[in-house]
Amino acid sequence: MNCTCCKDNENARVKQETIDTINEQLQENHIPRKVDRYWVCPKRKGAFPKVLEQTLSDRNKYLILLKEEQDKANPDPKLVEEYQTLQLGANAGFGLFDNEYFEFSNYKVAECITAEARRIHKQMETLAQNLSTSRSCLALRIQHFSVEEQIQKCKILSRAVKIILVLSLN
Repeated sequence: MNCTCCKDNENARVKQETIDTINEQLQENHIPRKVDRYWVCPKRKGAFPKVLEQTLSDRNKYLILLKEEQDKANPDPKLVEEYQTLQLGANAGFGLFDNEYFEFSNYKVAECITAEARRIHKQMETLAQNLSTSRSCLALRIQHFSVEEQIQKCKILSRAVKIILVLSLN
């Protein structure tokens, strides 16, 4: 992170929203510094990021399998366990960067990870608030349908919400 070769590479820069979130956190924690920009070198990748990349890739494969299973009466519990295990492994891996006893800890990486998670969380809260309003409107409109049609429309809406949430996390 913040190599000299990519300093001026626009494609390597961390999103401005993430930098703004980092600065908000620094201010809230009374840390007297400001981040102007961070960037991630696309040319070099260490062993640890490669392992995390593979873990996240595997997690996404299980997420796809879980989506396929969700409509079944008895989804495979092993898929849920595998997904959760990979998710915990990824979270633990990211958490290492903020641990002073980790040989490769890096506060800049930790700040970016935390800020990006907070940014996504805010987006999800906004989405949930909008969906809550949409559901109220939908509830008023849906009463004109039969019970079977209402159930079908709710299932479709539920799948759409799950897809939107999953896409917002990626």
